[in-house]
Amino acid sequence: MQRIALQPIRWFSYGLLYPLSTFTIAASPIPEDFITPNQLILEIRYCECQATETEELPSPLLSTFLKESHLLKVSVDGDQKGFIAAPELSMGYQIQQTTDSPDQFQFQWSGSFNTSGEESTGNGTVLLIEDQWVALFGAQHDRNGSTHYRNVAVRLFRAEESVR
Repeated sequence: MQRIALQPIRWFSYGLLYPLSTFTIAASPIPEDFITPNQLILEIRYCECQATETEELPSPLLSTFLKESHLLKVSVDGDQKGFIAAPELSMGYQIQQTTDSPDQFQFQWSGSFNTSGEESTGNGTVLLIEDQWVALFGAQHDRNGSTHYRNVAVRLFRAEESVR
């Protein structure tokens, strides 16, 4: 008899709680909600693939690199130091806006990319121009008659509605 009496109470409770849970989920923010308009985003791509056609700089990134690479995005301020780590990549950096142009930044970095038991490291300072990719560092090894690559590239851009 008690089992029958509890069923209406359970359904009544579900009827009250279900609309509240839907409301709570609908109001939850998504990660992109924390990006402010015009905030700078540092985009880092890394891959065990070829990044550029030639080793001469500047050189455009290959479309295969953009498709196959892993992606990290970090919101940054105009002048800051930071550190980024993923299972295969770690990088420390400092960004400083130049006095020459509002869309140019000095990017000082030191990084390490570990894959397949091999490590590529690099460090340096480059000029980043908003929305232009720069290949930072990588490696090329010939093994068993084939060429293997590891590459890291970055770009800096301003967040817009399309990021959300």
